[in-house]
Amino acid sequence: MNKNKIMTMVLIVLFVVCCVMNAKLVGTDKAKILGEAEYVNSSSTYEEDAFFENRIEIEKGRDSEISHLKSVIESDLADKDAKEEAQKAFLQLVSNIEKEKICQEQIKLKTKFDNLVILNNGQATVNVKTEKLLPVDAAKIQEIVISHTDIALNCIKIQATN
Repeated sequence: MNKNKIMTMVLIVLFVVCCVMNAKLVGTDKAKILGEAEYVNSSSTYEEDAFFENRIEIEKGRDSEISHLKSVIESDLADKDAKEEAQKAFLQLVSNIEKEKICQEQIKLKTKFDNLVILNNGQATVNVKTEKLLPVDAAKIQEIVISHTDIALNCIKIQATN
């Protein structure tokens, strides 16, 4: 036998062995179709989760606002003052988004709650996905927001939502 025939036979044997091992590891459920959606037991789905939808809507609004500010900044028709105001607003918005993300990550890390932080006009609104928010958790959230933003304690609003 020549080398090509030997290599072909070795590859065929390896392929069959891989198929057999895969079938044993995955199982041979004939009702399961590769790539088919599978129901996972959960109390809510993304489509039904108002908390998730709210986050998406806020991100869409922010993207739209960024797009508008960029168009003013890059416009040849806008005067110098309008461009400067748009630049300031753009930088403030980007800064707020960055601080929101940092706060959200820290809140999730320290309290284990899914949350949504919104910074706007010197105010912070924190929506926390929980049935009941304990005072100790509220204090942790306030500490996180204060340490990562310039917002005073009396300007932080924390809401528990389902």
